[in-house]
Amino acid sequence: MFWKPANLAFLLQFSISVISLGQNADSLQLRRMMAIADSLYDAVQYKNAIANYEKCYQWAVVKKLESDYVASRSLDCMGNCYYNLMDYSNAHTYYFRAIQQARIYDYSNILQHSLCMLHAVHSNVQQFDKSFSYPEIESYVFQPVMFTVDSLLFARKDSAVLRIAGGTYDGIDLSHTQGDLFQTYDANTKRDFRYIGKCSILQAGNNVCTISVKLKSPARVLKGYQVQLNARVPEKILNSSLKEIYLRNINWMNSSKYENMLNRRYMYYYFNENYEDEMLSLLQDDLNTTVVQFAKDTLNEQSQMHQKISEGIFKNQNIIGSLATTKKRNLVQFIHFLNEYRDSYTGLRIDFRVLYAGWALNGTPINKDDAREFLLEDESNPNQIRNRSLLLEPQIAKNFWAEKWLDEAFDKVD
Repeated sequence: MFWKPANLAFLLQFSISVISLGQNADSLQLRRMMAIADSLYDAVQYKNAIANYEKCYQWAVVKKLESDYVASRSLDCMGNCYYNLMDYSNAHTYYFRAIQQARIYDYSNILQHSLCMLHAVHSNVQQFDKSFSYPEIESYVFQPVMFTVDSLLFARKDSAVLRIAGGTYDGIDLSHTQGDLFQTYDANTKRDFRYIGKCSILQAGNNVCTISVKLKSPARVLKGYQVQLNARVPEKILNSSLKEIYLRNINWMNSSKYENMLNRRYMYYYFNENYEDEMLSLLQDDLNTTVVQFAKDTLNEQSQMHQKISEGIFKNQNIIGSLATTKKRNLVQFIHFLNEYRDSYTGLRIDFRVLYAGWALNGTPINKDDAREFLLEDESNPNQIRNRSLLLEPQIAKNFWAEKWLDEAFDKVD
């Protein structure tokens, strides 16, 4: 017996419906399993929660539901359980798997949470002086790198012994034992960033080093001061826009008050072709948190949030508008600006959103190369170039960039 075309079409539609019903049933079961795992997590039964989250993920694999949001979330949740158990090796494994899964299926919130938590994992590995199996770095260059004074062990008027947060895991090498001590900038006390003494490594561990210091003149060494040592730095970092953030040990807190949303240890070992773009997305998301939080204030004419920015890339927008329309290239321009004034930020813990908002309010000062790139983004559009030059007009005039660009053009002709 042969099926007629109409019957074939009906059978095909019926088969699709049966498969769809089966997938819906499997998806519902996956969510029931996830709810059980979540209840165990909420009850602080982390080991039982791990077993149930693992069942969720394996169910998703067997039922071909890896693309389901719950599958990626189960990996992230296993990372949370291991993190709370202070099992940082397994926490890293599952957060890293969650990131890989989230990249494939474009679950940005899972990616961003797991990325933040990976930074927290490696911050804790260092803070609690844990051992960790890090991958080998294939290509590196010795560069001056700043490390934070963690504690003062012994002090005299002209010398001290101190401990720094940094060790062999961070590229410190006993073939380069000499360094310099710097006091950090403090706007409240008008204390400048400046050199105050010579250092020498006495003992190097995985996460911390003991350092002796000979002071230039009698001074008090404080926790948070910076020791600069020649250390191994992966070449990939040196070729990125985040280079100075890494070398200068600038610690950025985000809206969730993570200790460091750009943890150097994680960056050191796991920087890849996705890292910079994902970190810029993370910064954008942090700005969007502020937009949601303060958007209503823009309706109040007496609020600073309502006031228009007078110059720069975000001219005629209010501060919330500038944060909402921030593109990744604006974040790179901001990072380049920090590089120009890095002494003022070296080694400090800063709230990224506050610092970025201040940059926007002050007319988005950028360097000459970024200004030229901004103006000439579309060289075939003279109206765009003209309009953008008006936004940057005060900076162009103040820094004599127009004359410098002309000189560069003439040099190329010659």
